[in-house]
Order: sequence, then C-alpha cells, then structure tokens
Amino acid sequence: MNELNDSRLVGAADPFDYKTLLKFVDTYEGEGDDVVTTKPNKLSTSIDGAFDRPPRGRFEPETPIDFDFKVIDDDIFVGQLFTAEQCGQLNRMAEYHCYRGVGTMGSGWTNTVYTLTAQHLQCKFIPGMVQTTKPIFDQLIRAIYDLYPGRIRPGSIVFENDGEPHLVKYNGKAKGTQLHTDNSEFVYITVNVMLSEPTDFGGGGTYITTIDKTIQLKEGEMLIHLGDVEHAGAEITSGVRRILIAFLACEWMDESLNIEKTDQSREKMSHTQT
Repeated sequence: MNELNDSRLVGAADPFDYKTLLKFVDTYEGEGDDVVTTKPNKLSTSIDGAFDRPPRGRFEPETPIDFDFKVIDDDIFVGQLFTAEQCGQLNRMAEYHCYRGVGTMGSGWTNTVYTLTAQHLQCKFIPGMVQTTKPIFDQLIRAIYDLYPGRIRPGSIVFENDGEPHLVKYNGKAKGTQLHTDNSEFVYITVNVMLSEPTDFGGGGTYITTIDKTIQLKEGEMLIHLGDVEHAGAEITSGVRRILIAFLACEWMDESLNIEKTDQSREKMSHTQT
C-alpha cells in the first residue's frame, strides 16, 4: 500500500480539495495510472449512519422531516434539507467517484452542461447518490406544494430533466455568476442546497435582486425560489463552496404560467446577460 502522495495529485486541484480528499480516500493500490481503490466501507452511504432511516412496520407512515421553512420574501424560502453528516457523505461520494474514475484529484467535474458554472456534476453519475437522497427529496417535493398553496397543480412537481439534481463546486478562483434567472421555457422552481461547512470558504452566497440581499446558507440549508427570480452567485474569496441544485418542473393552476416562452429560457438568458 502507498500513501496518497502521488505526483498526479499535487497541483491537480486547489489546496482545499487536496486536503479534504485525504480524508475521503485512505490508501490506494497499484502503480502509475492504475485505478484507485479504497476500503469498501470508507465511502459507504451508511457511514456514520448519515442516511439511516428508523425501521418501520409495513403499514407505518414514514417519519416526517421537519424542513423548518422560513419566509425570506414573496415566494422565497430557506429551510433545512440535510444534516451536516449527510452533507459530508455526499461530498465524499462525489469526490471519490471523480477520483476513482479519472485517477486525478479534482477531475471528473465538467463545464459542458450549465453555462454559468465552471465545475458541475450530475448526481445520476455518482453511484448511489440519487437513491440515497430520493426519500428526502420525495418529502421535500410534497412539502413544496404547501409553500405555494393552491398555486401548483397537485402531483405535477418533478425534476426538470434526468440531469437533476446536480452538484456545483466553486473555488477561490471563481468570480461568482452574473445576474440571471433559472427559467427554462417555463417558470419552474429552484432548490439550492449548501453542502460545505461554514469554514470551508470565504465570500459566496446568493444575491437576489428583488430584495437587494445576499442569502448566506448554513451547512445543509436550502434556498427555494421561483425560476424567474433574478439572482447571482457572489464571488468566492477563498476555499471551496459546494452546493447541490435541483431544478423542479411543475404545472401551475394559473394557465398563463404554463405557456412556453422561449425568449426567457435559461440557455438564452445565460448568453445574453452581462
């Protein structure tokens, strides 16, 4: 066994990634470009019981999650989606997947899907991540109807496409994102979840134009807003800020909101904003 000090790692990513990946991967076997292996229980989705659920009988209802929603402004909410342990587990799963698959720390993240972010990764590519988080997202989707009472057609909320949810990683080189909306051709709903510890980065946050305020989330907290809310990601001054984003599609009771508007699509807006 060799220690994780291979020259392939040094300088491959920012110092935060190098330091924290040492916690994610114990040791590896092989020489040269051989695939990295880890102890099988190191990155298990059940490590520390982060996503364990209490046993229940066949006909017992699932224990409800208290998302502790707070109203920030009209149609803008903050709540708690994950625990600190769950955030750590998701980060470990993501980095281990990228490192194991590519063999170089920090690789595996892409900039080819979402034009406004430089490092992102679709959760469906990380083994076990979608299945692990599904029970929580199922409850969240049911709870979102109550945030917009009488406005969303029952049973209509789904992930916008099979690329959702996805992860985004900003480091000290990131200058933030320009003002934009998350609209597809329709007005949908955005869920933005903080996966980093407060001490992992400096700066950051989501600036929202309508309230002229930058929302700073704590670890595991989520920001929920409609897709037509103009916002921007604040500059990261140090460290790494990790978030999970889910774009949710829905049908509105107000039929005027269900009319396609291609000129307001996310793709068009991201290329025209300055």
